Amino acid sequence: MAIGARDPIDRALVQQYATTQTNKFDEVKISPDDMWKNINMMAMSCKVHSDLKKTMNIPKPMVALKGFWDK
Repeated sequence: MAIGARDPIDRALVQQYATTQTNKFDEVKISPDDMWKNINMMAMSCKVHSDLKKTMNIPKPMVALKGFWDK
């Protein structure tokens, strides 16, 4: 089994893609420090929300709430 372009169309495609540049993966688009800050803020927000729910001790409603989707 031979590897490579056999007909003129395949050869043209190989020649075209041989000169094509790929994305630059070395560029940093998002700062890792900023990403960690954002992750930390989301975690703190979730923890505060969870603690607030526990502190307020909100009971479940006694009556099932129904909306327009319950028919």
